[in-house]
Amino acid sequence: MVKVVVVLDFDRTIIDDDSDRWVINEMGLTDFFNQLRSTIPSWTSLMDTIMNELHSKGITTDNIAQCLQRAFLHPNIASAIKSAQSLG
Repeated sequence: MVKVVVVLDFDRTIIDDDSDRWVINEMGLTDFFNQLRSTIPSWTSLMDTIMNELHSKGITTDNIAQCLQRAFLHPNIASAIKSAQSLG
């Protein structure tokens, strides 16, 4: 029996964009992000700071999930996911 494993990267695969930047822009933190970018060299630390800022503004994980639902899906991703699912 042949087993198939499908791995999809979220950014630029499932959505046709960078999810970090999408959330930053949609939540109005672009200027804050740009100020921090040169002072926090680690992407993980930078995004942790951004998430803390969102939290301090009352933004919830549900708000972020809703924001990501507005992101553009890659045109072929829905059919690719359905095709992979049909394989079991």
